[in-house]
Amino acid sequence: MKKSILLSVMTVLVGLGFTLTASAQMPTCDDLVWNPTVLADNPNVGDACLEVVNIGGEPVAKFRA
Repeated sequence: MKKSILLSVMTVLVGLGFTLTASAQMPTCDDLVWNPTVLADNPNVGDACLEVVNIGGEPVAKFRA
């Protein structure tokens, strides 16, 4: 069971395909625009987003699995 959840989360992260609105501030989960393919496979992906963090100078979405 845990492997299937991990696989689902990894699929979301690999296929994330989100874009961020241009802003001087750090974007939030509300600023993300999800790729239609990601939404088709995971319609509630937006609800799983906890926050957007800066890792290595790149914004990365943090999820609840």
